Amino acid sequence: MKLKKIYSAFSALLAIILAVTFQVPAFALTTDQIDMDQKGNIHITVEFQGEPVAGEAFRLIKVADIKTEGEQTGYTFTDEFMKFDGSLENVGESNAAVSLAKTLKDYVKDNNVQGDIKYAGEDGKIAYTNLELGLYLVIQEDKPDGYVDINPFLVSVPDEIEGKIAYDVDASPKIDVYRKNSQTDKIIETTTVTSDEMTPTPKIPQTGLLAWPVILFTLIGVLLVAFGIMFRTTSKDNHKSGADEA
Repeated sequence: MKLKKIYSAFSALLAIILAVTFQVPAFALTTDQIDMDQKGNIHITVEFQGEPVAGEAFRLIKVADIKTEGEQTGYTFTDEFMKFDGSLENVGESNAAVSLAKTLKDYVKDNNVQGDIKYAGEDGKIAYTNLELGLYLVIQEDKPDGYVDINPFLVSVPDEIEGKIAYDVDASPKIDVYRKNSQTDKIIETTTVTSDEMTPTPKIPQTGLLAWPVILFTLIGVLLVAFGIMFRTTSKDNHKSGADEA
């Protein structure tokens, strides 16, 4: 009976640890690295073959907040995206981020989620300033005649670039601008968007499980298996003893 209680206690402990650990996807940056009171900016410069493109419009929508758990930080969906049937676990991976952005765009359309829409001026520039920290979705809202749709993408504020934390994020490298030939209707070679200072393509801080939960779960799993075997063995012995006495 005592072994059964211990086994139940370990099972409950494992369930609690799993619930707490998986509540917020892990963020690469730790609490002491991020100034949670800091505000951020997102800059976009739209150019084609070295020339600015005016008239491009983008909608900026905050998808997730940054939450802290002890020394670790993580993403958690905002209230508007609580019903979204998706995960932020692998958002740091390029392919996963691209796929997630497209799915989020559909969710935004289906649920009429609003955002901040801005148009690029004659210099092709757009600036979103004084932003709360978190994960943002950028969706093309409008484009000049002759240009092809730009895929939605995600931007993290802050971002980690070359080992440094950036609250002022240049999202331009995430965009490729295409244009159609007015006579042949064929797409002209793409030109990656540039900015005043060419920065490396920003990478959203990696998310996913930390190493210590994996080790902890393994140890607890081993203990649960061991207690399970002991419990079954003890139960059989007690049953056999009872049968012999009878």
